[in-house]
Amino acid sequence: LEVTPDGAMWLGTSSGLKRFSGGETRLFTEADGLPGSVVLALHSGPRGELWVATELGVAIYENGRFTRLALPKDVNLPRIFAIATAGEDVWLRDFFFRLYHWRDGRLLPIVELPEPFPTNVRTAHTDRRGQVWFGAGDGQIAVRDLKGAVTVRKLPVGGAARLFEDPDLMRYVNDFRIPLEICITSNVQTRAVKSYEEHPVRLYYDEGLVVTLNTDNRLMSGTTVTD
Repeated sequence: LEVTPDGAMWLGTSSGLKRFSGGETRLFTEADGLPGSVVLALHSGPRGELWVATELGVAIYENGRFTRLALPKDVNLPRIFAIATAGEDVWLRDFFFRLYHWRDGRLLPIVELPEPFPTNVRTAHTDRRGQVWFGAGDGQIAVRDLKGAVTVRKLPVGGAARLFEDPDLMRYVNDFRIPLEICITSNVQTRAVKSYEEHPVRLYYDEGLVVTLNTDNRLMSGTTVTD
C-alpha cells in the first residue's frame, strides 16, 4: 500500500496494481507495462514517481506509463520486497534479505553499511527528512543521512522506556508501527524511570505509537496487567 503526492492510493495485489484516485479505481497489469502480475513492494519516490516491484522485475510509474528498471545484461535482481530512495540513490532488498544500491543506471558496491546490513537486511524505509533506515535481522538499525554518513543503533525488544530521548528513532518506530512492550511497574522498580508520573507511556500514546501494557515479571514485580 502506498500513497503518491497526487493523492492517489496504490494497492499491490497478486493480480496487478490497483490505483484509487478521485473516486475511480483502475487495475494495471502486464498489458499496461508491469513486469509481472504479482506486486511485492511499492515505494513513492522523491519526484512523486511510484516504484513497483513484481515477481518478474522492478518498474517505475511516472507520467502515465511504466518504465522497467534497465539492468545490465549480467545482472539479475531476485524478487524485491522493500524499496527506499534518497535523492538519486535507490535501495532494494530481495527475497534473500540481500541489499542492493542503485544509482544512475547501475548497481554500486555497498561500502558504507557494515555487516550484517548488506546480507541480512529485513526492511528499508525513507523518512520525511530523506534519511534511509535499514533494519537488520539481528535487531540493529542503520540510518544513512543525505550526505552518506551512517549511524548504527541497537534496538532491544521492549526497551522503550528511554525511546523518547531519540526523536528520529521514535519516528521510525511509529512509521513502521512497531509495538512497544511497556512494563510500567518494572520500569519504576528498576529505575529505568524515576516515577510513575514521569513514565513516557502517555507521551507515546499521545504521539500515536502502538503501546501495549505488560507486567514484565509478575512474581518479581508483584503486579498484574489489571493492576
